[in-house]
Amino acid sequence: ITEDQVMTLVQREEILKGLTEQEGTYREVMQNITKSQDKVRKQKQERGQETNFTVEDLVLRKNVRQEQTKGGELSSSMLGPLKITRLEGKSADLMDDDGKVAPKINIDHLTHDFKPEERIPAKLKKVVDPSSLADSQTDTPATCPGPSNAEI
Repeated sequence: ITEDQVMTLVQREEILKGLTEQEGTYREVMQNITKSQDKVRKQKQERGQETNFTVEDLVLRKNVRQEQTKGGELSSSMLGPLKITRLEGKSADLMDDDGKVAPKINIDHLTHDFKPEERIPAKLKKVVDPSSLADSQTDTPATCPGPSNAEI
């Protein structure tokens, strides 16, 4: 038995030891991944950003080009509205108003497009009901204050 033969046997043993531990390490890694994914899902739920998209939904798409170009702060951060034509796993095909299709867009880059409610100032909300105005006009004739005959 030579020293070279002993060294090769020792090297093989180290490799085999690493291979046997690899399965346990893989399980640990997968558990950590699922924990972090659950954490992200929970945070999105708390913020109301659930990814419950369906076909025909109107969505806004993240403008990735805006992040990459110099001076991109002035361009809009979201593009759209776009319509989802197909969903497949974590990707979606989007179609704009012109009929152009953008294939395989990650749904993490999408948000729901919603139309905000019309904003009415508080002063206008306190206006009297129109039906009560109509009743008051029929009871009394409209008179215009002006000089009386005695004053002329």
